[in-house]
Amino acid sequence: MLEKVFQPALRSPEIGGDGSLTFRVRAPSARQVRVELDALAHPVQLARGADGIWSGRSPILPPDLYCYRVVVDGVGQLDAGNPHIKPAHDGLGESLVLVSGDPRGGALPWQRGELPRGHVVQHSYRSAEIGDDRDFYVYTPAGYDRRSTRVYPVLYLLHGLGDDASGWFRAGRAAVMLDHLIHSKRCAPMLVVCPTGHCHPDVASDRPVPAAGVALRSLALMRAALLQEVLPMVEQAYAVDPGRGGRAVAGLSMGGAQALYIGLNSPQLFAHIGAFSPATFMLEQDYPACLRQAPRCNGAPATWIRCGRDDFLLDDLGGFIDWLRQQGVPHAYQVTDGGHTWPVWRRNFIEFVTTLFIEDNHANQFRTAAT
Repeated sequence: MLEKVFQPALRSPEIGGDGSLTFRVRAPSARQVRVELDALAHPVQLARGADGIWSGRSPILPPDLYCYRVVVDGVGQLDAGNPHIKPAHDGLGESLVLVSGDPRGGALPWQRGELPRGHVVQHSYRSAEIGDDRDFYVYTPAGYDRRSTRVYPVLYLLHGLGDDASGWFRAGRAAVMLDHLIHSKRCAPMLVVCPTGHCHPDVASDRPVPAAGVALRSLALMRAALLQEVLPMVEQAYAVDPGRGGRAVAGLSMGGAQALYIGLNSPQLFAHIGAFSPATFMLEQDYPACLRQAPRCNGAPATWIRCGRDDFLLDDLGGFIDWLRQQGVPHAYQVTDGGHTWPVWRRNFIEFVTTLFIEDNHANQFRTAAT
């Protein structure tokens, strides 16, 4: 009887030497099982074996960190054989798998190596602005010491609609990438703060497109929570540069729209904005009304925007880019390969942070982009 309850875990996924993934799912009563992996346009269909175990192999994948879900008869679930997960705002989350590169070429930027590591600390607080309990995570680089006289710049990094405050550190691997970049002197040592970004119950991944005004209200609430609550707590507890030049705000998808809204409406607080696949539909195409400070500010934050050519948000983003150009807001915009996925955003992150807090490189990049 016990052997029927406590069955051995399946080896899933199994990473092949060629970079393919073999998935195994125990589902003897299922009619259909598939795996939806973020880097693939089509799911991996699994076949049922005589023992009730379904299996299937993916195409060859380039080295990267991938998110996926197992779908059994139309119901999504985590891979029971894989303990590595990315939490999600909708409660289910996704499984994570790392396809490593050739070890002779060194560690991937998001793969841990033998180098000094920073630390990530979780903070919780009661938000008066939102009316709920919220989290934010803080990355401090290797060698950070609150007691020293050194102060560090800060990047406020915002997650997407389906993630929670830990998303950039779990699936995004921001801390690991920063360890590599700082150690190799490719970016300035900095703190990274990742707060909870969900501010309105009707703006959620399991809800339809919100009614008019709801998304804008959510953006305003996020700005208030960040500026009135998170930022003061960070500047009180950590050795950070309190000046405009030492602050940046960036994010992906929903977080990208939040970064644009917060940064362009607070040009006196932020010198840099990064938006990766920004969900600019949240601005409801009323750019002058919801970004009142941007056109009037000679010192508008330099705004860095990227989006994949296969991203479903690309078309809507085009109207916002046209508006930035018309208003003369300095920005660097580029369409890259890829879709609305973490492999794209990790590369966006690496490219963006290497421009931050290095004044000569930063000024030259945006002076060219704005002309």
